Parts: sequence; structure tokens; C-alpha cells
Amino acid sequence: TSGEPVDVSSRYDELVEEATKALREVGEVLSKASVGVASELYGVTVYVMAYAKVLSLLTRGGRPVKAGRPLDSGEVARLASELLARAYTKEAGASLSHGDSVFYCLVKRVFPRGGEGRRVASSSDLILLSYGVAPTQRERVLEDYVRRGVLRAYGREEETEVASRKTYVLVEPTRVDEVELSQVLKMHGVEPDNPSTFRSPVHVLHALMLYSLKPREVFAKYYERVYLANPSLVAEAIELAKALLTLEGDPEAELAVRVLDYLGTSPRVRRGVTLHDFAKR
Repeated sequence: TSGEPVDVSSRYDELVEEATKALREVGEVLSKASVGVASELYGVTVYVMAYAKVLSLLTRGGRPVKAGRPLDSGEVARLASELLARAYTKEAGASLSHGDSVFYCLVKRVFPRGGEGRRVASSSDLILLSYGVAPTQRERVLEDYVRRGVLRAYGREEETEVASRKTYVLVEPTRVDEVELSQVLKMHGVEPDNPSTFRSPVHVLHALMLYSLKPREVFAKYYERVYLANPSLVAEAIELAKALLTLEGDPEAELAVRVLDYLGTSPRVRRGVTLHDFAKR
């Protein structure tokens, strides 16, 4: 009931559903009133408003409890971020479990493409998004994403009271071509011809996107090699591709369609035995 503390342990799945509903409702309300919301702030506004709703859901009966223990304020904030991250991936129609792919999906959905088609965001905004996704301490989490080539340091924000606050750019393809994807993989610090260098589902997805621009038989052989080297990362990369399908006007959505079409797992393709199924045997 509303007067009792929320028991996270027994109601986790229900809370994810409630967070998904809150996210959907905020999106619907803002889309109707979008005249008053600058387009570059739309995604961030949806996130912040949905985050506030999820916090309210969690604390409606006082401080939520987990395994009989009340959560402290930091744990409540982290839980709200975690539930909202799951809501975003659920709305995207994907089942993501790896921190990198959840974070990548969130950044793609929350921040707009700016100059040169790239997403630039402040460290504080990115830390908020990563709060319920990454196990690392907050001050180190962005360094970890940079080390794996998911983010790249971009500079310092202008006209800010905190002069040292950094901005970062998401490492993503901005065009549908092999040169661009090769450059993205280079920024990830991986070698597409050496699947053992892949450390993230984001690396795997961009390598598969590169090969999706080649003939189907070339892609099939490459996919088999990558799958044998990194089966769990490949499975997650495919889920991430599904999550990116609905990003209208984004070149990565087109690339995701190409990958899923080659694998036979695209929603547009009739389901039968697929390349993905074959590789799992």
C-alpha cells in the first residue's frame, strides 16, 4: 500500500514496469507541449522528469527497503537511475545487461546529435546517466568509458561556474560508410581483424556494422569468427542493434538494420533458422 515502504527485493520487476510507464507518460506529455521545449533539451528534459517520477515512486511510503534494510539516499538515487535505465532499454525493445551497451543506448536516446552529427554532454550529465549502470565509483566511471573508447574527452564547458567541468563526445558513427566506421573502431582502440581486442559490446557492434557494408558471405564468415571469440559480447551487441533501430534519422539506425538483416533477426525479416542461431550451435 502507499503508506508502507517500497520493498525493492520483492517488487523489482513491478518497479521496472512502473518506471517504463513513467517514462512513456513523460514523453507523451512533453511531445504534446514540445513547442515550449527546445529540441536540443528534449531528451534531457524527458530523462530528468522521468527520474523525478521514479524517485517519487520509490519514496512514496518513506525510505524504500531491500532485504529488510532501509536504503540510504545514495542507494535510492542509484536505484532510480538503474530502474530508469532498464525502462529506456525496455521501451527500445531490447534486453540489455552489459553496462557499456545500456550506457551507450541511454546517451543515444537522451542527448541530441549536435555539430558534425556528434553527441556532446557534460561530465555531470553523463555521471547521472551512468549512476545506476556502472559498478565503478562515480568519479572514475567516465575515465573507464574513455579507456574503452566509448567516450572521448571533448574539452571544457564554456561559461560555467565550474571551470574544470569537462565535456565528452560519444564515439559513434556519423555516416554510413566504411571509412567512418574504421575511424570509430580506431577510436575504440580495437582492431576489427582481431576480435580478441574487443572489450565491449559497443566494439563488437561497430565491427559488425563495418562488415554489414560488405557482401553477405563476407559478413557471415566474419560474424562466425567474432562469435567464437566473444559469444556473450556478440549476443549483447545484437540486442544493442535492436535498441538503436528506432533512432529516426540516425545513421546508426540504418547500420543496425543492415546488421540485423544479414543475421536474419530484423523485425522486417520473416523468422526461420538464422545465422545467429547457427553460430550458437
